[in-house]
Amino acid sequence: MWRSNEGGFTVVELAMVMVIIAMVVGVFSQMLISANQSASISKAKVEISRNMHNSMDAIETDVRQASRFKVSGYDGEDTFATDKNFPGATPREWGYRNNPYRQQ
Repeated sequence: MWRSNEGGFTVVELAMVMVIIAMVVGVFSQMLISANQSASISKAKVEISRNMHNSMDAIETDVRQASRFKVSGYDGEDTFATDKNFPGATPREWGYRNNPYRQQ
């Protein structure tokens, strides 16, 4: 019987080590992919929130302007709404300047 004194690994041992390393790399890559997806989702939520805030600001501006200006159906021109909250309005009356429908 001939025996070698050289130390080394068998093919089975090397295969097991490669399988273990592949499993560790697979788990690590899944963690990175999951973290990347989570960051993308968070970024999208922030962007949606920012867009909604900007849209609400635009709507608020439009509503504020609409409360001051009203389009007349008679002549198609913008007429100034004389509300009590605006300077120059009479406290007893709310209406539109140059309103052709108002009874005088």
